[in-house]
Amino acid sequence: LVHHTRPDGTPYPAEDCPVYRCARGAEPAHVEDECFYRRDGSSFPVEYWVAPILRDDELQGAVCTFIDITERKRTLDWQAMLLRELNHRVKNIFALTGSMVALSARSAKSVKELAQDIRGRLDALSKAHTLVLPQVGAPFSEGEAIPLQELLERILLPFAHVDGDAGESRCILQGPAFGLGQQA
Repeated sequence: LVHHTRPDGTPYPAEDCPVYRCARGAEPAHVEDECFYRRDGSSFPVEYWVAPILRDDELQGAVCTFIDITERKRTLDWQAMLLRELNHRVKNIFALTGSMVALSARSAKSVKELAQDIRGRLDALSKAHTLVLPQVGAPFSEGEAIPLQELLERILLPFAHVDGDAGESRCILQGPAFGLGQQA
C-alpha cells in the first residue's frame, strides 16, 4: 500500500521489496533512499529499517521504521547546486586571471613591471569584489547600492597615476551619480 511504485513511476514488485521479503522470512534490511506513498497518492522519500517480528521463534510479520528524508534530499540538492556554481565561478576566476596575465605581458617591459601590473589588477579585482558583496565585509549593507564612481575609483586606483601615487592622472571620472546593486 505504501510502497507500490518506484520514484520513476515503474511498478515495484512485492518480491523486490525489502519490507515484503522480511515479512516473509528474509533478514532485516536498511534502505537509505526509497519512496513511500501517502493515502492521498502523494509520494515522499524515506530511509527505512525493517526487521522481522518473531513470537516463540515463529515469524509473525515485520516492523518497519522510517524517516521522511525530504529535507535531507533538499539540502543535498542545494549543496550540489552550490558546488556547481562554485566550480563555475572558480573556472571564471582562472580565465580572468589568465587574461590579466596575457594583457599585462603585452605591455610589460620587465618581469618586475609584469608582476607589478598583475598584482595591481588582482588587487583592484579584489577591492571591487569586496565592495559589491556586503556579506563578505564591504562597508555597505545588503541591498544597498554602491556609488559607481566609488567602485571605479577603487578598481582604477593602481592605474590612476602615471608614476604610481604621484604624477599625472591617467583617469578622469565624470558623469551622473548613480548606484549599482549586487546584481549589477
